[in-house]
Amino acid sequence: MIQYLYDLLVAPMVPEMWLFALIVPVFFLSGFIKGTVGMGQPATAIGLLVLFVPLHQAAIFTLLPGIFANLAQGTRGGYFRVTIKRLRYFYLANVLAVWFGTEILTSGHNTAVKLTLGILLLIYAANGLMKPLPTLAPQTERRWAMPMGAINGFFVGITAATPFPGVPYLYALGMPREQLIQSMGIMFLLLGTILTLSLWQQGILNYTDLLFSAIAIAPSLLGLRVGAKVRVKLSQEAFRKLFFCILIGLAVYIMITTLLQG
Repeated sequence: MIQYLYDLLVAPMVPEMWLFALIVPVFFLSGFIKGTVGMGQPATAIGLLVLFVPLHQAAIFTLLPGIFANLAQGTRGGYFRVTIKRLRYFYLANVLAVWFGTEILTSGHNTAVKLTLGILLLIYAANGLMKPLPTLAPQTERRWAMPMGAINGFFVGITAATPFPGVPYLYALGMPREQLIQSMGIMFLLLGTILTLSLWQQGILNYTDLLFSAIAIAPSLLGLRVGAKVRVKLSQEAFRKLFFCILIGLAVYIMITTLLQG
């Protein structure tokens, strides 16, 4: 029995145990950031992991931690039904478009995809630093729901990370803070679930990478919990600015190294 469990759970990971030392701190940090500002987990994790592994593999590592974290975020807050009703067209467009994006993610054009990731992270972070944030009038909200959802889902499918322009769109709706955080959790949960199904359909998921993804759940949830506690003690605005500034630096580094390697 012990040998069977070893062969099932441990043996497949032995040749790549260095990934364990990478995954634990990366997912603790990304969970901490999400717990503090309510977003940033996939962008942080993918942005760091892609410096060491191919983008599609980094995407697989983020699948299970993202689903678990966003399940908690998306189902808490007391706004679930009203948010689904209000944003149903936006969510639907996200779900449909992410399938097309993953076709590019898994196409083998790693240089182009990594460069796209860097550019989108840069735009996402620069938008996050904008003050004042743009707003949408109620009468134009539904008009933009499908286009913003489709673009966002497509970009998430390509990069598995960048929620642009989805997050700015949700901010522009002027929802109460708790509803905003819950709406982002629902969006990320839907995208993560469909991304997982899409990668499975294309035969990209493998047992070893899913094991590492499962390992990443614990440090991710621990970071999420610590970040939630720290959130009440820190200036969230200052932390948000620091996060986006670091993300800009990471995006520039990804683009420079990708161009030099290409």
